[in-house]
Amino acid sequence: MPPIKSPQPLHWLTKSCYLLLIAGFVILGFIGLVLPIIPGLVFLFLAVLLLTRISTRVHAFAGSSSGFRHLHRRWHAMNLLQVTDRVKLGLWYCAGATIRGIESGLNFVQNWLRSRSSPR
Repeated sequence: MPPIKSPQPLHWLTKSCYLLLIAGFVILGFIGLVLPIIPGLVFLFLAVLLLTRISTRVHAFAGSSSGFRHLHRRWHAMNLLQVTDRVKLGLWYCAGATIRGIESGLNFVQNWLRSRSSPR
């Protein structure tokens, strides 16, 4: 596996688009940490991955983290799959996250109903 590419100088418009995407991913990531339906860590990883492309400091910090290097290797390995297999994998991942979210929501409602019906 090749090392993580160092960031190249980007045009200001490209950098602005990256920053908007990063902000969106961070917001979705924090929402996903609270709501079980959205996979928050995936969006936070994507935000860091994009941030490593525009910031040398974040690139150096992420490159020194073994956890980020592991996730980056997995991301790179997914790029070796055919497009149809990537789409299938993404759909299965989304289906699993949706089922876990529904299950968590049902457990919440069940616990709430139990607490409302218990004698005080």
